[in-house]
Amino acid sequence: MKRFMLFFVLCSTLLIACEPINPNGDQYPVVSADDYYWYKGNKIYLERGNQEYIIYDDALLSEIDKQKLEMSESDSYLEEPNLKWGITKPNTVIEDLEHVLYRMPSYTSEGTNFFVTHSFLVKLKDSDDLPILQNMAEQYNVKIAKEGAFPLWYVLVCNLPSSSNALDIANRFYESGKFAVSEPNFMGGLVLHN
Repeated sequence: MKRFMLFFVLCSTLLIACEPINPNGDQYPVVSADDYYWYKGNKIYLERGNQEYIIYDDALLSEIDKQKLEMSESDSYLEEPNLKWGITKPNTVIEDLEHVLYRMPSYTSEGTNFFVTHSFLVKLKDSDDLPILQNMAEQYNVKIAKEGAFPLWYVLVCNLPSSSNALDIANRFYESGKFAVSEPNFMGGLVLHN
């Protein structure tokens, strides 16, 4: 029994220590084995899915790779007319990464994939905190896209091409303690249990 427990602990430790790798064999940018976000002050861990959310140059991405997309649309936050976001079909690999400006793995909740987009939401603690938000946005190379639908809320987007992602940056904003809320913008079948 002791050997089994030791084996179990060793395997668990190895699984936690390993960086997830995508089908291309490279690591996703700035996402660790412990993908999570903050919701109502709680750290919610995420399980990786089998698709990707990408932003790509529609005029330059190969036609073969465009056929690997399950869905694709323009986005009001993308200022370049040729840029689109897309969702890959399950278990496919986009080969033409030169024309992909942003990518994030999907996550799963109760067997359904959901996606973290290139935007996130921040709620200020006070109306005088806008300069703090502007400073953090500059520090993390993100843009304040617009005021949110409610007072003190703002929508921020990753600049493209991006060396980081909205999940990581939203967590950094929240963990700074300077904001009331900072959450990635989810798309798809996320189920909240809280």
